[in-house]
Amino acid sequence: MDEGSNPSGSTNKGNEQFKQIGQFKEYVLDIAKKQINEHTDISFDYQLYKKGRSFEFIQIYVDTSKNNPQQLEIDYKEPIEYQKNVRAVMAYGISEEYAILIVKDGYDDFIKFIEKVNERARKGEIKVENAPAYIIGTYQKKGILPNK
Repeated sequence: MDEGSNPSGSTNKGNEQFKQIGQFKEYVLDIAKKQINEHTDISFDYQLYKKGRSFEFIQIYVDTSKNNPQQLEIDYKEPIEYQKNVRAVMAYGISEEYAILIVKDGYDDFIKFIEKVNERARKGEIKVENAPAYIIGTYQKKGILPNK
């Protein structure tokens, strides 16, 4: 993939870098695919194409003929902003149950935590292999999430 690649072989996504295409698939493409397929009225899939040993491009498939889309429920007992914040936390691969607990602890604190982790990862101070597990583990240590 030419666009989004650099000479070191890392794939860039915003401020994040992925050393291997497998990480890009796991943390970007597969999460986007799951969320789009579960929460919209379209079906999304993709295929990676190689040229030699390198990936040359991604082909994206979109089908708008999905019959029964799963709609996101609006809970009229909870404020819309709260519901948006829960969904935003879930976008990191966190379950709804844990996302609710994280948002109740403070959504702004969660965003600051994510920014701090990203900054430390960019500086090479930490290496995060599995972002959802890292987030859950940190919040379990803080006593916000239960240890299962």
